[in-house]
Amino acid sequence: MDADVGMIGQIMCYEAKSFQPILLIDELCMAKDNHHDSIIQPLYSFFDREQRKCFKENFLNLELDLSGAIIFTTTNDYKQLKPALQSRLVNIDIKTPTPKQMQSIVQIIYESCVIDMKLKHYFNAKLSHELLSTLSFYRLVE
Repeated sequence: MDADVGMIGQIMCYEAKSFQPILLIDELCMAKDNHHDSIIQPLYSFFDREQRKCFKENFLNLELDLSGAIIFTTTNDYKQLKPALQSRLVNIDIKTPTPKQMQSIVQIIYESCVIDMKLKHYFNAKLSHELLSTLSFYRLVE
């Protein structure tokens, strides 16, 4: 979903299936921060554990308890984030996996899906080398 005003409230009210949803905010460094439609301002309380218990969703005029939410973010440049946001986040730098590590990751995801979807009778337990190589291929964009 695209980031938009009121999106947190919409997700929590209409899409969350439990009190402890896992939310991913991708490319936090790209979030709007201007006086007209700042997305950064509400994120200050969203990322603060104490304030998250009574998160005010201004666009939908709702007060939400987000204390059970597990929130992950990605960013291309952590240092570009405002210090107020940085103070509310735990930064973990993750290096790009090697091609061999990427193949392991893909195989694990595949095996988990086959088991979770109860498809063991229809699919092989392991991906073929050719398919694994294709699915594991990535290219760094600079």
